[in-house]
Amino acid sequence: MSFKILILKKLEEMEECLFATNQVQDSTSVSENLNRFIDLFLTVNNQLNVNGHMDNVSVNALAESTEKLSDHLVDLIDSIKNKHEIHFMLIQLVDSFSDWSKLIIQHVKYKLLVLGVNQIALIINQLIDPNKADIVSFIDDCGDYSGKYIGDIEIIDIKEIPQKSFDYIFNVSTNEHIVTNLKRILGNESCIDYVFLKNLILSSPEFTMKNFEFLEAKKNFTGIITGLSYVQKGVNEKLLPGYFVNLANPGQDLFYDFEMFKFAFGHKEIHEQLEHVIIGLSYYSLHYDLSKSSNEARVNYYYPLTQTMHNNKSSQDYLIYHDQLRQIEDKLLQSNHFLHAFELEKNHFQKIIKDSYITQYDCQNRTDKELLDDIMFIKRDYNKDYPETVFENKQILREYLAFLRRNEIKPIIIICPVTKLYQSFTPSKFKQELYEIINELSIEYDFQFLDYYSSGEFFDSDFTDPSHMNNQGAIKLTGCLNRDIIW
Repeated sequence: MSFKILILKKLEEMEECLFATNQVQDSTSVSENLNRFIDLFLTVNNQLNVNGHMDNVSVNALAESTEKLSDHLVDLIDSIKNKHEIHFMLIQLVDSFSDWSKLIIQHVKYKLLVLGVNQIALIINQLIDPNKADIVSFIDDCGDYSGKYIGDIEIIDIKEIPQKSFDYIFNVSTNEHIVTNLKRILGNESCIDYVFLKNLILSSPEFTMKNFEFLEAKKNFTGIITGLSYVQKGVNEKLLPGYFVNLANPGQDLFYDFEMFKFAFGHKEIHEQLEHVIIGLSYYSLHYDLSKSSNEARVNYYYPLTQTMHNNKSSQDYLIYHDQLRQIEDKLLQSNHFLHAFELEKNHFQKIIKDSYITQYDCQNRTDKELLDDIMFIKRDYNKDYPETVFENKQILREYLAFLRRNEIKPIIIICPVTKLYQSFTPSKFKQELYEIINELSIEYDFQFLDYYSSGEFFDSDFTDPSHMNNQGAIKLTGCLNRDIIW
């Protein structure tokens, strides 16, 4: 733990001691809290003497404040020994501690140069904790703002960096060339790439929107939906009976289906209310492992919630980034910094999601090149032959069903519809294999299985591409679920 973080934590503990002292009545408890306060006071002073580098003005001001705090401590201890009234003296102690700690905090806070003049820079005070760090200057990353100000903080040219005293450069710029050069010149340790770390976790519109909506929602859900993008787009949870939350996400596999379910089920209200779980599969789901796929970097979205990267070969590198983020959060950031960063992206994310639901697919009017692209897209989906993944996913599905049975929750497994073009290029062996495993599991567990893959109730106009439904299709499919599920 760094010197600065150690000091800040000790000051927090001292504040807690004073608060506890004001709450208790008996003298023994008061004395115990004060003794703890004194120990911390001595620790902080020793640390400052060993590690502190302050100018003469700061040293004199802190020495005066330390003496004042010491005097109030002595007076309070004498009053306790003589059984005098201590209420007024406690107030004096709190006031002198407040003055003393402010001087120390000002000294030990990190000094930052913020690289980038953009929307993130404008909300920087919602990201950086003012009790942990001060922003010395903003660095102009485009050459248009040097000499101007954001609030009362000057924007400097990048050439002025050597003239500034700072601990870190905090990057909010998307100019990768400048960021790379600064890291090369100053070293990675001096450059905190907040944009990179943010995008590692918050770059998926669907996952990010769902995550924050779930966190903000009342948790008295009676139903949960998991699955990949076909279920995310194809089921309108608001039209189902009860109160459902749709935790399906693009690229989500069975492993993360179960992990997301367990994350949600860990909330007490859900644990008490949950009645139904809809598990959305595709014919290729048993062969699919997100952590090994071309979308393997998506494991970073899940990691803060699930604390696992499953079978990902890059997990050691990714974990380094997550460790860096935790350290930066301890050193510099507000606890809810991601929420504020998300608010900047929210409207953009909502537009992307909305636009993805409104188009209508029309196979008949596709050009030859577009049709060829569609067919290649379908073939890539089914270019899978992974027996070990099938074995693991079968075990995951079994564990998922067993968990639901233990908790008296009814499972419904569904396959979403796809266009006739998609159907025509789907290898039959994938359906056969899935059906064999579904039939095997149905002997052990009680669940309903609904397959709409080749349903004649759906048309091209219900889809936005060969396999994903639009709003119209989602309403239609949800109507089928309301009709067919034995609730």
